[in-house]
Amino acid sequence: MDCYKKKRFSAEEINFLTSQVLKRAIVLENKESDALTNSKKKRAWKEIFTEFNSIGEHSYRTLPQLKKCWDNIKSKRKKALVEQRRRVVFEDHKYLPKEEHVLPDQIPLFTNIEIPTSVDSNNTGNDYSCILDESSGKMKRKTICEDASIDLELQAKLKRQAMLSKHEEDLHKIRKEELYIRKKIAQEDLKRSQMETIFAQKKMELELALLKKQME
Repeated sequence: MDCYKKKRFSAEEINFLTSQVLKRAIVLENKESDALTNSKKKRAWKEIFTEFNSIGEHSYRTLPQLKKCWDNIKSKRKKALVEQRRRVVFEDHKYLPKEEHVLPDQIPLFTNIEIPTSVDSNNTGNDYSCILDESSGKMKRKTICEDASIDLELQAKLKRQAMLSKHEEDLHKIRKEELYIRKKIAQEDLKRSQMETIFAQKKMELELALLKKQME
């Protein structure tokens, strides 16, 4: 079951799931498949499963449902980016002649056009390119448009978000440790002050006792 069957994921649930995945993006989007990496991924997804279902307002979701929903979120993002780049390629005046209309019988002139309609989430090493040949009278020119992998772009965003999240967590830990150290210092200062007070009282008592003996 995905997030668009039966009980749909609400916008709040999708945002929460996204935030939880982004916190663990370095682990979850790691393309390594060794035993240690897979173990870390399983642990991360279990944490997300627990966090998600601990929120009372959320509908209960199974682990496969959460994973499928995240796949759908990534897929929609990739499709949106592909469509955006498709518009850039076919609407930008750099790629189409200004004065000419593309008629059905002219379409074969445009060859080797490759625009990815889907990207494998396990594939991060490929770059996609589209080559557009334009022929107009005596002039023929070739425009090469290099389109970076949609998956790489998404991976970069996820890594930036994960680094930001980790940076905030590190800052929180540092502040927590700093607060703990300050508390310990304050406790030590208080203890030292109390000891000094006790010492001063004892000293005063001894001096008074000595003075009393001298007066006798």
